[in-house]
Amino acid sequence: MQSPLLPVTGQAVACVDGRAAGFSCNSVTLLSFLPLAAIDGDFSQDDTTAVEANDIWGWVDPETDRRYALVGLSNGVAVVEVTDPVRLRLVAFLPEPSHDHAHKTRPARTAHEGASLWRDIKTYGPYALVVSDNNPGHGLQVFDLRQLRTLSQTPARLDRWRIITASVPPTTWW
Repeated sequence: MQSPLLPVTGQAVACVDGRAAGFSCNSVTLLSFLPLAAIDGDFSQDDTTAVEANDIWGWVDPETDRRYALVGLSNGVAVVEVTDPVRLRLVAFLPEPSHDHAHKTRPARTAHEGASLWRDIKTYGPYALVVSDNNPGHGLQVFDLRQLRTLSQTPARLDRWRIITASVPPTTWW
């Protein structure tokens, strides 16, 4: 049985004899690392998860100069602040709309048979645009990233009312 990956934060780890904090390396310094279990939207901070990741995109807040990584997960999008590269922190989680999957188990394939569990994320100005391929009911999530400035508690689960979800029926595609 493979031991769980643990977070590496707080200080950089030099590459010594081809290893940095248990990871293989070659003349690079590991600044920090967060395993999927630390950003999976569960907030329990345990070391287990069935969540998978596939995409990452970045955004810099032009007013605060805070930097964020938007990580596409099989159950939503994790927003990780990376302003201080040795002190990464999960600040928010944007759940997948309408399916309400449990975050520790993979969604039943019958929930949306054949659908992709992956997210694709891009930013346009202060907005994160999130889609999921062949995932009925997902549509396009548009999240105003400026809301990250006013979070009173982190990590925060982003409420559905802050998300605009729209689906375009396949018959209207051009």
